[in-house]
Amino acid sequence: MKGFKWSMACLLVFSLMLAGCQSGSAPAQNEANSDNTSTNTSNKPTEVEWFIAVESYSKKWDAVNNALDKMITDNTGLTFKITTGNEEKLSAMIAANQIPDMITAGHSAPQRKMLENSGMLAPLDELIKEFAPTYEVPQSMQDWYRNDDGHFYGYANFFYPAEKMQEGDAFSTHTAMYARTDLMDQLGIKKEDFDTKEGTIAALKKVKEANIEYNGFKVIPAYFDTSNIAQFFGAGKVEDEEGNLIKRSEADLEAIKFLNELYREGLLPEDNVTLNENEIGEKVAAGAVFAYTNGRILEMTRALSDADPNASFTPIGPIKGDSMSGDVHLLPNSLSGWTLTSINKNSKHKEKIIKFFEYMSADEMSLNVKYGPKGITWDYDDNGKVKYLPEVRKEVDTDFAKAQIKYGMDTFGWFTTWLPIARTMPDPITPHEKAKVEGSAYFDQYSYNALAHEATRIQGGTPESAIQVKINDFTSKMVAEMILAKSEAEVDQLYAKMIQDQEKLGYEDLYNYKNQKFTQAKERLGVKFIWPEYADKN
Repeated sequence: MKGFKWSMACLLVFSLMLAGCQSGSAPAQNEANSDNTSTNTSNKPTEVEWFIAVESYSKKWDAVNNALDKMITDNTGLTFKITTGNEEKLSAMIAANQIPDMITAGHSAPQRKMLENSGMLAPLDELIKEFAPTYEVPQSMQDWYRNDDGHFYGYANFFYPAEKMQEGDAFSTHTAMYARTDLMDQLGIKKEDFDTKEGTIAALKKVKEANIEYNGFKVIPAYFDTSNIAQFFGAGKVEDEEGNLIKRSEADLEAIKFLNELYREGLLPEDNVTLNENEIGEKVAAGAVFAYTNGRILEMTRALSDADPNASFTPIGPIKGDSMSGDVHLLPNSLSGWTLTSINKNSKHKEKIIKFFEYMSADEMSLNVKYGPKGITWDYDDNGKVKYLPEVRKEVDTDFAKAQIKYGMDTFGWFTTWLPIARTMPDPITPHEKAKVEGSAYFDQYSYNALAHEATRIQGGTPESAIQVKINDFTSKMVAEMILAKSEAEVDQLYAKMIQDQEKLGYEDLYNYKNQKFTQAKERLGVKFIWPEYADKN
């Protein structure tokens, strides 16, 4: 990230010193005030080399001009020489036995296990015992990522520790569906219309027949994702009454047939099966779409609702399908996190780095990473919620990208935990913020603890991953063909053929492997079932 020109560095330092005195009341879950937990014992910062296997990440450390970077360096005594690249680049570094002080990689990346088993990484449990005895990494994280040798080697960002869940907490999910509020009002469409398939079709027909134009675009009734619709219809249920992984969900076929019906009725465009998430998001952000699935797309609509406050979005659904018996339950976002950050066992700075891990892992540091440094950009209000300082609020509303460069907000999430952020979410002000808060609360209520199911993710570089790639590629092509089929009968024919061909590609072996991993994960977690309606069997 490029820095900004901070002309009064002394004022920044002074603000940091006073942050604790000027603060409002902090919520109880913030175990340590990050402003007052400095691990820096030297005046001269130590530079740590850090490789992050996320090619799109481009941050450059700037402890002079970036408020968050400065705060971290002042409190830990570390600066970072960050390099990034893909997983192949990391593989080359491992092969040459030339890894930097710190490494961050996706938790499912084959290089992660490769590093853990190579002897190149320092066991975090040993470093904590030697250098940071007060550092409390959630036990559930340690156990989930424990290697066969008994150690754990990385800290996972966005991990949901079950032992830290409080009343009112929820597992976040991106499975969602939204519709334009202004167009719903204009056409007399009600939120409850989307409770059923029939009601959804009738609502989308109203949009089609109205021939609405917005910003020069003819409004498209819908862009719906197969996975989201399938979960509404019951695919969120991943285990049967015996506790085994469900091999095939009836909801998948029902979702495909529903999308096919929408396509044949002219309510779903042909490019629904070819456009990626960002491309659909661009259409939504331009005001050219009435309804869509996938909660991540809502993030792309800030400019639209800022320019036209009426063009905001309302959470709708979940559509109830015929395959669903009982209540709707949706799979959450990854509960096991996104990436793991580890330490080179030969680094000369292991003590400082593990203390940096402890500093960054404090609940309040997740808030500082999200909003910028406390006392400079935000403070707690009387209800313990985050509230931007007035001048920063203006900067965020005027030009968020510029404020982000200046304060570092949302640019350094490698140790972020979502729970403290969710508990202290600022009261929404803009239409976009209100839609985000309303949408999250609405859909998160349906999600459940499916951590054990994440064990079915296939590690890259394994024989199983090769099978899965072939099956996934084939299946995605077949699903697209079925959605664009000329009749429901053709969908049935194509689906039967898809199952036969999947079996030839190794579907049965892949299922057995995943079911074994699923069963082992539940044993490790001490549960027999994860489906909420089977909870009484545990």
